[in-house]
Amino acid sequence: MRHLDGNDFMEKNGYEVEGSWYPRVTKILEVKAKPALEGFFREMGSYEAADGVKNKSAEEGTLVHEMVQKTAIGAKPTAYACLGPQCSPPVTEADALLEVLRGQRTAPAA
Repeated sequence: MRHLDGNDFMEKNGYEVEGSWYPRVTKILEVKAKPALEGFFREMGSYEAADGVKNKSAEEGTLVHEMVQKTAIGAKPTAYACLGPQCSPPVTEADALLEVLRGQRTAPAA
């Protein structure tokens, strides 16, 4: 995809949060090689089975992404009921990261 200029690239490929630009995860993943997918498709036994798992994962990932985005702007995520408890860990981690970035908490030691 060609871009008109740097601003066009940044608008289409990332987000600005509190004055800092962050790339979209999906855009990063688009340029990464995915050799593990070939093995995944073989292990699943059929393209249809692999496609079903892929689509379900994409659906769940989109909901988690939306919940984390809402958490980042201080809004209450509404997708908890849709996914259940498996979404709690990423949202909890996002909350903790945002607290560190906003200076409300210190980062854990590595």
